[in-house]
Amino acid sequence: MTYYYKQIIKIREENFLKPYLIERVIKAKQAIDTNYNKEIDLNFIAKEAIVSKYHLIKLFKNAYGRTPYQLITERRIQKAVELFKNDLPVSEVCYLLGFESISSFSIYFKKHIGVTPTNFKKSNF
Repeated sequence: MTYYYKQIIKIREENFLKPYLIERVIKAKQAIDTNYNKEIDLNFIAKEAIVSKYHLIKLFKNAYGRTPYQLITERRIQKAVELFKNDLPVSEVCYLLGFESISSFSIYFKKHIGVTPTNFKKSNF
């Protein structure tokens, strides 16, 4: 049983969505998991899931408890923590993960982790 199939079962049990809607949400999540480090927006995700972007937000939030954008940011921050273990500079990690600027990366990182990327690197590595 694959990871995504387990997700389908979980979503179905928790939200009682129709099977074709579950497939759309799963396709959206797969698009995010595959492309989180690229320039990705709601239009791209909605196109991959073959659903309107407004419907996608509602379905996604119902299924995962957060919006697609929130999930993208979480994935990027999780990956940043992993990349810092390889002693990469903050600027390189920022751009590798698809953030537009170091300042926006720092804001999101601090919001999720509690400290700035630079302070995180200093205290952990």
